Amino acid sequence: MGELKYTTQGTFGGKSMKANLEIFHPGFKPKLLGFIASVMNSETIILARLNNGDVHMLGDADRGAEIGDSVEATSGKAVTDNNGATIAFVYDTPTAQIYTGEMDSLIGQSTNLDEVEEVTP
Repeated sequence: MGELKYTTQGTFGGKSMKANLEIFHPGFKPKLLGFIASVMNSETIILARLNNGDVHMLGDADRGAEIGDSVEATSGKAVTDNNGATIAFVYDTPTAQIYTGEMDSLIGQSTNLDEVEEVTP
């Protein structure tokens, strides 16, 4: 599960947007915890494919998206509790960045949890 939100920020004449991507990845597993550890203090480029097929890009070669403050991984308390991690990324941008490049050429260059894993906000 995931959600991408854009909120305006700044004062008149200097307004921009803040992209907020929040995803939930099920399973309290070593790969998931390792992924969180690897992006905690790094800038990343994220391509988020929406349900409508549009791909939004958070981050670029000059400045990447950063992990948000609301990241939480949990094993759950009861057997029936959901377990996994809620991971948030934030990116300050002048406007929404829609990626129109070729996606197939990027497959295999991913550092996702599995070989190729898409998060659909």
